[in-house]
Amino acid sequence: MSAASYPTVSGVILAGGLARRMGGDDKGLVSFQGQPLIKHVISRLLPQVDELLINANRNIDRYQQFGYRVITDTLADFQGPLAGMLSAMQNTHSDYILTAPCDGPLLSQKLRQRMLESLLSSGKTIAVATDGQRLQPVYCLMPHHLQADLAAFLKSGERKIDLFFAQYPLVDVRLRLTDRKIDLTAEGLDIAFFLGRPADSNMRIRKIADCERILCASPAYIAEHGHPKTGTEIDRGKHNCLNLRFPGASEFQWELSTSDGPRKFDVQGRFECDDSDVLTDWALQGAGIALRPVFEIEHHLASGALVPVVEDTPPLPVQMACLYTHRRHQDPKARLFMEFMIERMEGAVKG
Repeated sequence: MSAASYPTVSGVILAGGLARRMGGDDKGLVSFQGQPLIKHVISRLLPQVDELLINANRNIDRYQQFGYRVITDTLADFQGPLAGMLSAMQNTHSDYILTAPCDGPLLSQKLRQRMLESLLSSGKTIAVATDGQRLQPVYCLMPHHLQADLAAFLKSGERKIDLFFAQYPLVDVRLRLTDRKIDLTAEGLDIAFFLGRPADSNMRIRKIADCERILCASPAYIAEHGHPKTGTEIDRGKHNCLNLRFPGASEFQWELSTSDGPRKFDVQGRFECDDSDVLTDWALQGAGIALRPVFEIEHHLASGALVPVVEDTPPLPVQMACLYTHRRHQDPKARLFMEFMIERMEGAVKG
């Protein structure tokens, strides 16, 4: 690890495959919402890393036009994502590489933070994202010191990424949002962090903080649709409200503070998503009004990219808390991780 107090991380966008399932089309260059897929990935990964590299083996000149260093596999014959990871390690000196596929336009904007904190607190070697069912190994945080091991693995003729990862202690980072009742034991989960009120549960709950929230929109949206000051002005479809929707979610209602006390307003909109980072992106693009925790968007508020609206009837604060099993059923390592994360989350909320 470097002499710096915090590890350095190189971001690597993996675009070196043959895309057989897409008829050979270069996935990173396929258009999505008017831009190549890889451009969306660049915009989300770049702020999280100390340097950015693109691993590509075709259309090199087109990838170079994005303005970042393009590296090719040092091994011939398109040997898969591990070959791209090895090439990245051979071309960077950062403590870690953080990889992402070129066709993941909705990449989490907290990927580095979540993976690195999980890794450092657990003492494991590699962090890999999971959807809760399967590992997603191309979303990976791997230390640079595994370069020699990876080279030897590929030289032996092995190619499967899961076989390489199986040699090392892994941290599964589950990047999921859900509003359903969580059964930690049945689902094999150790800890759940949440905003709001959980469904009835026999688990232990530890409050971390009350999080201030805000309704916000971009200056472009306000210029076109006006600046609402109260909940009445956004009620029942009067403005396009960007909603966080999960399977089984009830009707959309935003609880706001009025002169008569808390009141729920029925809000409507043309866009909904189960990823809060996407809602923020939509708000930045002028698509509507978003309800967001202040600590998550304070940099956008400071820059003027997002502006507070409905200021006369602001949202009520929301509880940030941790759900976990009783101490006697809890793995000591899980408890250490929980304490580590709670300390970090308290610091993030309090600024």
